[in-house]
Order: sequence, then C-alpha cells, then structure tokens
Amino acid sequence: PDWVYVILDLFTGLAVIGLLIGIARRALPRLLALPALWLALIVVLLIRWTLLTFASQGRLIFPAISAVAILMAYGLGQFRISDFGFQIAPVIARFTSHASRMTQFALPAFLFGFSALTPFALIAPAYALPARLSGDAAVPNPVHITFDNQAELVGYTLPQKSVAPGGELPLTIYWRAVTRMTEDYSVYIRLYDSTGAVVGRWDAFPGGGLYPTRLWQPGEIIVDQYRVPVTFDAPGPGVGRIEVGLFRRLPLQDLTARDPAGRTITPTVARFKIAGVSNVKIENPVTYNFGDKMALVGYSAPGTAALGSEISVKLFWRSLVVMNEDYTVFVHLVDADGKTVAQKDAPPQSGAYPTSFWDVGEVIEDEHVLAIPRDLPPGNYTIDVGIYRASDDTRLPVQGGSTHVVVATVRVIQ
Repeated sequence: PDWVYVILDLFTGLAVIGLLIGIARRALPRLLALPALWLALIVVLLIRWTLLTFASQGRLIFPAISAVAILMAYGLGQFRISDFGFQIAPVIARFTSHASRMTQFALPAFLFGFSALTPFALIAPAYALPARLSGDAAVPNPVHITFDNQAELVGYTLPQKSVAPGGELPLTIYWRAVTRMTEDYSVYIRLYDSTGAVVGRWDAFPGGGLYPTRLWQPGEIIVDQYRVPVTFDAPGPGVGRIEVGLFRRLPLQDLTARDPAGRTITPTVARFKIAGVSNVKIENPVTYNFGDKMALVGYSAPGTAALGSEISVKLFWRSLVVMNEDYTVFVHLVDADGKTVAQKDAPPQSGAYPTSFWDVGEVIEDEHVLAIPRDLPPGNYTIDVGIYRASDDTRLPVQGGSTHVVVATVRVIQ
C-alpha cells in the first residue's frame, strides 16, 4: 500500500536530516564512513547496471541493507533536544529523553508489525484462488462464446469504458469449463483502436496462474480479473474493441471461437473508449439542438454535384449530455416536392464512434457520403439532417418542433 512507502520515506528523511546534524556537530564516529562508502558504491553500480538494461531492479541494492540500517540508526539517534544548547526544565528534559528513545524504537516496531501482518494482509490475498460460481444467473453481459468446445466465455464486466493512453483497462472475464481439459491453456486479451491497430495486449494463465485450465471442473464458472495496459501512443478520442480468447503455447495456436449458433467468429466481447482531446475545426458554424442531447454546430457540403457522382457532407456535433443510447444520423437529399431522392443513414463516423461514448462538450466530425442518382433531373436540392433512435426509429426533435434541419442546397448538373 502507498501509505507504507510514505511512512518509510518519512523515517528515511528524518535519518538523513539526523546524519547532517551529526556531521555538523562532529558527533558521528569516523568508522561510519565505511557503510556510507559501501552504500555509495552499490548505488553507483545500480545506476551503471540500469544504464545497460531496459529495466530498473531496486532489489539489486539489497546488498547494502546492512549499511542502510546502520546509517538510519545513527541518523535517527541524533535527535536530542539537549544537544541543541537550550536551557530546559528537568521535567521537559526527561520527557524529551523518553520521546527520543520512543522515536528510536518506532521504526523497528513498525517494521516488525508490518512484517508480521504481511503474510495475512498482502501475500495470502494475492495468491488466493479466483472466485467460482455455481451458475451463470449472476454473470453480467452474457456472450456465450465457446473455444474448441472445451471452454466457454460466459460473460464479462467492464468497470469503466474509457481509458487514457498509458493507463490500464480493468476487465473481468467469466469462464466455464464445457468439459474436463487435459491442457493448460492461456488467456489472451487484445485491445484494438478504430483502425484495427493493437493498442494493448495481455497474455496470462487464468487466475493469475493459480487455477490452470486442467483443474477446472465442468460446469463451474471462474471469475478471472485483469488490468490491460494501454500504449502511450494510442490515438484518442476514439472507440476500440476488446478481443478475448484462449490459446496453447506449444505449438502456438489460438483456439477456434464460435458463437452460440456454432459459427466461427472473432471473439470480440466489448468496445471501449480511448480518451483524448479532440482538435476539430468547425466549418460553417450553426446551432441546432437535437432533443437537448446533441447539437449540430457546423457542416460542410459542396454547392454543385454531377449526375452519378458522390458528394461528401461533413457534420460537426457537440455532445450536450452523457448518452446511454446509440443514435443514428440521417442525411437526405430532398427535391422541391419534399421527396427524398438520395440518403445515407448511419451512426456517427459509420459506427466507429457511437454516441454512447461521447463526452459532454466533445466535438465530433462526422462524414456522410451521398450517391447522386444518374437519372435525377438537374436542379436544386436540399440536404436535410436528423437524428433517430435505431431501436424504434424515434427522431430527436429540433427546436421549433421539427425533426430535421436543412443545412445546405446543392445544385445537381449533368
């Protein structure tokens, strides 16, 4: 726990101050230079070793523990008020003398107590077997993906759906043994960004290696917890996907994943957001509020289009609230009679950035491409934009009572 390091740092700081006081008073024995030199030598060697490798191992300073102990003991022993030249009453002198002795015993007492509790408070929980369930009634987010008809990924829990680059994404997986397994399979977790690039990965034995698949009992559900690190260069803001599976190490081979219907699939279990700051430059600023959930704050569209061509309509949205639903955007090309002659209905960024992942105040650039029919009569057409809920086609209202807005006019030419 972090508070342990705070206490140890406090004692270390006091010891260093005490050594400086002892040096100033010339109260330290000369032989104390030997442990000081030994500690300095070990530190120099540690720095040199660290410069030659890609990792830092603090345990390599353990050979200097005896020197550190001696120096800390002398440093903490220098705090005696009577040595500062103050004239104090005998009662206070006795009190400070007792306080000094208590301070000298405080660190050993803390270290002894902490060491005595560590096996029960820290080590035992870290090596505890994963939790197991007798049924899947309490398993959230069911997916029921099977791997070579040996193990089933029943469901998962994603405590947070957003993670910053360089952070960790917690994930709990619920496994079930379909049959008794004769191999110890490994779990793989892959995090992909919206372009399909890997931005996080973790390979491990289930249960932190404490409960291998050969020990799984058919029918029982194993609660397997992970924290997957995300690369520092993961692009955000954006939405990625989480892929989970099993593989054998020798020979290196993934187990085939199948859905409940028996079809071979890619075992994607959930999506997550890579946090970041959007640097979107809004074009043609406007303000249209859709149901107090999202606002159209800009757009771009060509003024003319040829028959049989395609036009790109860019929309700039701002999230007004946290949305728990994924909405669909429609872009319609409408003639003078109000008839839709071309349209594109799709979630924002073609589904790559659903509205349920938007942060409040975030601006999202959303492009839609419309195909102009070849048999369309030349003339002026309007571009209508709206939002609806895909589950029931309910449109979000715009201020003024309408369910769409006209953002531009396009002249279609031959």
